[in-house]
Amino acid sequence: MNHDIVMARLARHIADPRLLVIIRRFLQAGMLSGGVHVERQEGTPQGGPLAADR
Repeated sequence: MNHDIVMARLARHIADPRLLVIIRRFLQAGMLSGGVHVERQEGTPQGGPLAADR
């Protein structure tokens, strides 16, 4: 899931910029890989409400 595409589509329906910031931060939340923090540019946090594996 490309974050920019998701955010652009959400922005069509959500007028509150504060909510869009919260969603963007959720999408970009890093992950631990082998005990090392890794930045996320695509996808959603595993187990999150936006995860595609549901």
